[in-house]
Amino acid sequence: MSGPRQKYTLQLNTSIHLCQFALDGGSWPKKPNNPTKNTMPLPHFKLIIVGASIEGLTLSYCLHRAGINYLILDKRNEHVPLPEEPLIIMPNGARAWNQLGLLDLMVDPFEPIETAYMTLPDVGSHEICFPKSLCEQSVYLHSIQLSSLNVAQIRIFASVSKMTGSLPRIACFHGGGSKGAIYEVQCAQLAGLLKNDFQFVFFDGPFESGPGPGILPAFRDYKPFRSWFKRDGSEVEQSDGSGYDISGRDGVERVWKLMEAAGPGGEWVGVMGFSQGTRITSGLLLDQQQRTSLGEPGSTPQLKFGVLCMGGGAPMVSEIGHQFATMGSTELIKIPTLHVHGLKDMFLELGKQQHAMYYEPGTSKVYEVDYHHAMPWYKHEVQRLADLIRELYKETSRN
Repeated sequence: MSGPRQKYTLQLNTSIHLCQFALDGGSWPKKPNNPTKNTMPLPHFKLIIVGASIEGLTLSYCLHRAGINYLILDKRNEHVPLPEEPLIIMPNGARAWNQLGLLDLMVDPFEPIETAYMTLPDVGSHEICFPKSLCEQSVYLHSIQLSSLNVAQIRIFASVSKMTGSLPRIACFHGGGSKGAIYEVQCAQLAGLLKNDFQFVFFDGPFESGPGPGILPAFRDYKPFRSWFKRDGSEVEQSDGSGYDISGRDGVERVWKLMEAAGPGGEWVGVMGFSQGTRITSGLLLDQQQRTSLGEPGSTPQLKFGVLCMGGGAPMVSEIGHQFATMGSTELIKIPTLHVHGLKDMFLELGKQQHAMYYEPGTSKVYEVDYHHAMPWYKHEVQRLADLIRELYKETSRN
């Protein structure tokens, strides 16, 4: 056997189930008194590998080198992935390899994880992205390097590399009657162009709602749809985003907590919102600015910029915002921002009003696209938006 692709493979239907088997000497059910032709034979292997994916094929290769018998279970006729696709061994996987005594049978080079591929049954392989920094150790190498090895090339390499560096993060807020997963799809082009610059993190509004403009029929399977604001019995909107629990806390505080709960990673450098989500963007920027002016910045991230796409409406009001309002303050947001306006957007005038009423002209820029109430779609416009976001980040990082 020259490689993992030539190992024994049992094609499974979804109705076949294996049970009562323990690794390394486990027992199978006893043979019935009247055996039939369907009786399962006694195993001659010690390990079952479920799935002929990158990890499965590579593990089988190492088992073969170590002289450990195994069986691969996969219901597809053709095995994936392509040889140029990468292998990722996450912490749990590394633990299993260590228990088999194979963790040291590694080869260099190791590389930091940025982009990888995931293989799913009946779907095939698709690209996925990981942050450049994780809390635990991981390794990353290419399966083609493993499959082309000879015995002389395998050597002891006990250390497991740590990924280095962290992409700065941008918090993203969907429009009314949408959700984070939908906004992530809508931002796929932009995020792809900026995948080496930023990590986009998408959050959900707390309230269920009906579908927003343009959501149906494309996203009909994404229910429930969500909103950032709740209306009381008289249909009056709660401008501070409260009402999501019994605490009475405002929506700005909730979002700060969500960003904190996202865990370790790159620095939070920006916020981006679409439609109603621009009011969250505005609320966070204004809250940060007002806290700073009072000398009480707190422990929340210090945002450098904001991006508002097809926006409209007043900023979500924070607790400190209520205090400023009682003092008659009408402070404009001075933190640098980029405002994306669609020339065919039915809410274009609301976007212009938002920019004029709540943002300092000297620190805000407007980018107009020939599109309707949606994230920019034409390739040249998305590319330009990506360039503007890079420029905005560079400018604010120098200050």
